Amino acid sequence: MTKREIINAILQGRELPERMGVCEDFWPETINTTWPAQDFGADADPTTHFDLDLADIQEYWRNWRTFPQAIVGGGKMLADEGETVVFRSGWGATTRTWKTKNGAPQHIAFDMTSRKIWADKYR
Repeated sequence: MTKREIINAILQGRELPERMGVCEDFWPETINTTWPAQDFGADADPTTHFDLDLADIQEYWRNWRTFPQAIVGGGKMLADEGETVVFRSGWGATTRTWKTKNGAPQHIAFDMTSRKIWADKYR
């Protein structure tokens, strides 16, 4: 199967692909700092270099601080805590994230805790 056929099979669910599609989400620190220090090359394309099936299309998630309307369903900053911010996504997930570097967010709370809340607010 070609990469396109594998991804289409996964997304359409009509057939079992021969393997899962390969995708990776690289942090900007890795791309902008670590790889150049390792002579990866400023113009190198990670998708091509690592033979990934999907390109990283999640860059807008990293930029929510400067472009919050990019978050599906909107969102709201709840607190500025110096080095971190507390943010509620359009899906009701409250997280704490770094302001100046990337990393996995700390999940603090979830508003969608029942089917009724989902049906009333998020459906």
